[in-house]
Amino acid sequence: MRIPVSSACAGAVVAGGALGLADALGVLVRGGMSPDTGDRVALCALGACAGAGLALPGAVLARGASSVAEARARGAIGGAWGLGAVALALAWFTDPAPFTQGLPAQGSVPVFVAMLGVGAVALAGALRACRAARGRRVLVVGVAAAALGVAVAPATATSGVPVPVAVAPSRRPNVLLVTLDTARADRFGCYGGTADTRHVDRLAREGVRFAQAYGVAPVTGPSHASMLLGAGPWDHGVLLNGVPLPTDRPTLAELLAAHGWRTGAFVSAYVLDGALGFRRGFEVYDDSFAWLPGSDRLLAGRLRGAVARRAGAAEPLERRGADTVDAALRWLEGQRAPWFLWVHLFDPHGPYAPPPPWDTRYVSGDPTDPANPSMRQVGELPAYMRDSLRGITDVGWVRAQYDGEISYADSQLGRLLGALDSRGEAADTLVAVLADHGESLGEHGTWFTHGDDVARASVHVPFVLRGPGVPAGGVSDSPVEGSDLAPTLLARLGLAVPARMTGRDALASLLSGRGDIPPQRPPDVAARALCFDRASNRAGRAAGTLSRPRWRIAGLHAADGHLQHREVDHSDGWEGAIPTSPEAWQARARAVLDGADTDRSAAEVDADTRARLESLGYVDPTAPAAPW
Repeated sequence: MRIPVSSACAGAVVAGGALGLADALGVLVRGGMSPDTGDRVALCALGACAGAGLALPGAVLARGASSVAEARARGAIGGAWGLGAVALALAWFTDPAPFTQGLPAQGSVPVFVAMLGVGAVALAGALRACRAARGRRVLVVGVAAAALGVAVAPATATSGVPVPVAVAPSRRPNVLLVTLDTARADRFGCYGGTADTRHVDRLAREGVRFAQAYGVAPVTGPSHASMLLGAGPWDHGVLLNGVPLPTDRPTLAELLAAHGWRTGAFVSAYVLDGALGFRRGFEVYDDSFAWLPGSDRLLAGRLRGAVARRAGAAEPLERRGADTVDAALRWLEGQRAPWFLWVHLFDPHGPYAPPPPWDTRYVSGDPTDPANPSMRQVGELPAYMRDSLRGITDVGWVRAQYDGEISYADSQLGRLLGALDSRGEAADTLVAVLADHGESLGEHGTWFTHGDDVARASVHVPFVLRGPGVPAGGVSDSPVEGSDLAPTLLARLGLAVPARMTGRDALASLLSGRGDIPPQRPPDVAARALCFDRASNRAGRAAGTLSRPRWRIAGLHAADGHLQHREVDHSDGWEGAIPTSPEAWQARARAVLDGADTDRSAAEVDADTRARLESLGYVDPTAPAAPW
């Protein structure tokens, strides 16, 4: 009897659709996502359709069936097996993150073929049993469930240390943390800049402005890790993007969640991927930049992304601030106090392309006018800036676009502050705005980039704080670091600061009326910064003397003096006034290097991570195969 192929297709579609639907539900649950109801329905529908499509090749297994029922069962079993094989391939050939242990022989082609062989034997046995078994439905469900375990098994994020739950204070403010990417302080109005930053300026008037705030690293991932962990990279060891957070210390979100705060995070770039540990403590961690939230995490989406990366095609790895704030405000609508909301705005990062009206706010005229050849002074450009600046002759236009991005990000902060006002929660919310690092706009011959040094332009950042326990109109001149953020917030909330948080309460000296600095930072030393010495490491790699990054740069920053100390040759670079005892500064810079265990950052990132970082401009595609 000739069995129509449509019967087997029906079985494959049903099995694949069920698996795809389960996959979508798994993305919603384990991804900590909180999309609109319509988006949830659309994601489930897309998952079901994509699963059905991927399972259709299972219909070829209908040949040899003796009945329509058997053909459908064969199609269902084959489709489920095929989906499992695709999921297994994606998991098997994705390298584990740096400092993370993979499975034995992971990535080995012979081992993978052997696993497929074992699966093929099991599949053949199941198909033979399908004809004889009366309980074919049970058999199909069993095989589908086994495939489901492979298809939707989560890539589990590293867990942090257990945080004991304690009794929260009777009065618990909300917390709004807004981190600005690549935003140097001197472009903001309250720091003497000319860009329109009215909302940051408002917070500075209504709260405290930290005049000497510095990022601990000129790189997004390490700097944000320091903010959340309350410790610098010399403590936690993260110096490169793509390196997971250590699990031996709690994050700010974990501590607040343990004390009853509802927690949500909305980030704007792949470098803060939740799988690296940034999502720890957050009930909702929104780091999906696909057209439909979560679709990039479906089995079909992961397969498409893997193929696209191998083909060099672009994939969404960042989003505009407006989209991030839209998602954050939707989450906020359903929250009751106390809540902790973190919003990350990536817009000032290059390439600089502010939307209207910010694209023409600070400049007019033709940026390609050959009569204004000021771009001739510009030296080497980072790879991610070259296309956007091709043909541009006016260096002032480029700086104006950067200012436009700063103002655009500020306008998105204004939307968040407006939501607090409309909800009547402004007075009961602790608001912190802090940048991760700055940007060089020509200083020391470095143009439109960051990450290679810890000069003032690269790490001097805006930091303002407003809310309960914060005096209005205050200005702190004490040097503070990004690692001081978490201890400062915990102190305002009346919560104990864990011993592993080595930052300090940045408001302590201002509130006490004294300028002293707690013992963990010597009293006359500026804020610290640390990064890999990319130029020295690449030179060593090219010469064959290095196989992993070794050399680093330590920085010390105060209001009137800035030191960069290079580990490779112990050379010093000074900005501003040289202190009366430069030897003491040099000794303390060497102490930062000596006390920093950065071996965890010396591992090569996997191919997929490298491709994504390269797309965002963090890895020069012409450089050796390492982001250092």
